[in-house]
Amino acid sequence: MATPTWIDKEKRWSIRCQIHGMQKRFTSSKPGVAGKKEVLKKYRAFLYGDTYEELIFSEAWARFLSYIIDKNGKGEAYINLEKYGRLYILPRLSKKLLCTCSLSDFQECISKARRTSGGSQPLARRTLRNIKASIMQFIHYAVANGYMEPLRGQLYIPAAAPNTERVILQPADISRLFSGPSSADWYINVFRFALVTGLRTGEVLGIQSGDIRNNVLYISRSVNCRNQITEGKNQNARRCIYLNKIARQIISENQFRNGRLQTPWIFCSKTGAPLSQSTLRNAWLKLAKERNLPGCPYSLRHTFISLLKNEMPEAMLKHIVGHSSSMQTIGGVYDHLIDGEMESAAKIIDVNFAKYAGS
Repeated sequence: MATPTWIDKEKRWSIRCQIHGMQKRFTSSKPGVAGKKEVLKKYRAFLYGDTYEELIFSEAWARFLSYIIDKNGKGEAYINLEKYGRLYILPRLSKKLLCTCSLSDFQECISKARRTSGGSQPLARRTLRNIKASIMQFIHYAVANGYMEPLRGQLYIPAAAPNTERVILQPADISRLFSGPSSADWYINVFRFALVTGLRTGEVLGIQSGDIRNNVLYISRSVNCRNQITEGKNQNARRCIYLNKIARQIISENQFRNGRLQTPWIFCSKTGAPLSQSTLRNAWLKLAKERNLPGCPYSLRHTFISLLKNEMPEAMLKHIVGHSSSMQTIGGVYDHLIDGEMESAAKIIDVNFAKYAGS
């Protein structure tokens, strides 16, 4: 991006650039920031003509979110972009002219990001990567629409950013999760099912009776942290898996229990409504304290992957947990079922969890 230079001898701001093989110069005799903005405006107006708009960052970000909604709906992608923008990007850049934003301005949003509760606490490396990805997606949109010019250089994650260790349940923890009654009995099967399938918590909460046919679970919805029913985290989330024996038993238990509620939701509230993420978190805190369990509900997914990563082909494991970009989706669901691969995967899961699950 061309930047204005103050020429002290001429007492004016100047931009020199080469456009279509010709040298061009734009100037302004206004002193200070006003002159710098004016010469930059002349330069950009020449580049983009009538399509040029001088937007402040907050206006451009609002248009960007509208574009995301139009393209993908208000799914997880929009929710995350809105959150990272509101918490970490807009507070620094909201009132700044977009055309004056430099790479260092965006880098500050990453390097100086701090936890919203705790002030000086640094964010984990994973969160900083998400902020960086949000910024890069916005820049791509803004450049494509002529709101700003491409930026030279690359954004980075500070070396000092802490890595958060993924907590998993150990064998003794898994046995305690499957043992005896609990004060969290209404919710305990949610956690057990998440553990033996590797599904995201929201995906488990989104399961309805009609999603299960011939022991195959068709995953096509999720309940997010705002209690909104979405199509899942991303396109890979729409998939199918063959239910292992333990998972089928858990489903049967819940369907029998839910009979009087006449609800389509397998893992529902005590009134038959979809369970909320906050209710589930509170239930986990209670259960974890009773049974000395580490981590959070998402740790169950990490445990599943850790236990099975050496037990089945990587492509199959990615398919089950919804990570593979080339995985089989709802549109061609029987490709894997015909040759028995998914049934074989289910047997592997049963073998690895049966010793902990008991009866």
